[in-house]
Amino acid sequence: MAKKAKKTAVRRPRNAKVPALTAEQIFRERLRFRTVRLIDLHSHLEMRGGKVPSQAKFSFGASVGKSPDNNVNIDTTLILEGRPEGDGEAEDSSIVSIKVHYQCVFEIIEGTFDDVLKFDDEVAKIGMFVAWPYFRELVQSITSRMAIPAFTMPMFTAHGLAEKTINMERIAKPMHHQLAK
Repeated sequence: MAKKAKKTAVRRPRNAKVPALTAEQIFRERLRFRTVRLIDLHSHLEMRGGKVPSQAKFSFGASVGKSPDNNVNIDTTLILEGRPEGDGEAEDSSIVSIKVHYQCVFEIIEGTFDDVLKFDDEVAKIGMFVAWPYFRELVQSITSRMAIPAFTMPMFTAHGLAEKTINMERIAKPMHHQLAK
């Protein structure tokens, strides 16, 4: 029978720098996903001049906070504004606007909230990765229910988003328009 090797702790000198953690390491080693909550939703469609909104611009952001039960809450927000292509900011233009706020809840499994907060940019990015499919589904669902071409949000990748403008003519024809032919 082979002897088990004795584990010894490796001590790091006091002035040694701790290697930076990646977003993936933070997610795997320090946080456990609990849920995504829809906190707030506002949508509005105004049709003017018979023109349908077909192009949208959007902005998004995330912030990290602590819940009373010591969980990490990542508040993510998406704001989308769509207009007919070529109408710009004209006051007599049709407009669709959607504002969505999701909250991603994570349990701390290692360390404290202050430890997690040291990596707030990485943690906020994790929140966007988690919430983005919810944003995509909600925007597509709401715009299709408005009887306008459904806006399909781009994929969110580790490199961010390639575009912040959605042009429905370039992406795809909506299904209800294809059926009308």
